Amino acid sequence: MLPICIDQGVVGASKRHIGWKVSEQCKIQCNNSETKRHQSILLTYSIHFYVKCSLLALDYGYHLPMFLTGLVETDPPYSFLSFEGSIDMILVGGSQNRLLTHVDKIIPALKLGLQSGHRNSVSKAVYCFLLLLICDEANPYNGAMARAITPYLRRLLPTLSLYINDTHKIGTEGAYQVEERSLGGLVEEVLETCERRGGPGVGKIVKYCVPTYQSVLK
Repeated sequence: MLPICIDQGVVGASKRHIGWKVSEQCKIQCNNSETKRHQSILLTYSIHFYVKCSLLALDYGYHLPMFLTGLVETDPPYSFLSFEGSIDMILVGGSQNRLLTHVDKIIPALKLGLQSGHRNSVSKAVYCFLLLLICDEANPYNGAMARAITPYLRRLLPTLSLYINDTHKIGTEGAYQVEERSLGGLVEEVLETCERRGGPGVGKIVKYCVPTYQSVLK
C-alpha cells in the first residue's frame, strides 16, 4: 500500500465534501505486487485531484470508477477516502446528470467491491449501489440512472444473494456514517429500489438473481 501524508483542513468543494488536503509529497513503498502498486498510485492521484479540485471539475468516467475500485481497500487513509470520494461524486454527479454516460465504466468497478468478500468493503459497495440508483431524484432525469443500470443487474445481483440474510450490523468510518442497520437490510433496500425504479420487468430479474427476494410491488 502507498501511504499518503494527509493534513486535516477545510475544502469547500461541496456542502458534503470532507475536509482533507493531500500533501504534495507522498511516500511510496513498493511492498506489494506490481498490479496492486499501480492501482495504489492511480488511487493516490485520484485522491489528490478530489481534494484539490471542485467535484464538477473531475472526470467522472475516470475518477469515480477509480474511487469505487478503492472500496476494496482495508487500510487507512485509502479505505475511508475511497468511500467518501465515491459518495461525494455520486451525489454531485447524479444531481448534475454527469453519470449516465459512464455507467459502463462504473459497473465493473462497483462489482469489484461487491465481490470482495470483505464485509466492510461489501457494505460500502452496497451503499454506493443504493446511492447510484437514487442519485438523480432531484433532477429532471429522475429514474434514468436506475434504468441505465438495469441491463447490468445480472452481473451485480447474484453476489447480493449471499448477504440478504446477513443480520450483522454494519458500520463505516469517515464523515459518511452508514446508519446502524444490518447488511441484509441494506441489500433488501437495494433490491426493492431496483424493482421500483428500474423499469418494467425488473422484478423478474431481481427474483431470478436473488430467489429469496419477495416483490414489494403488487
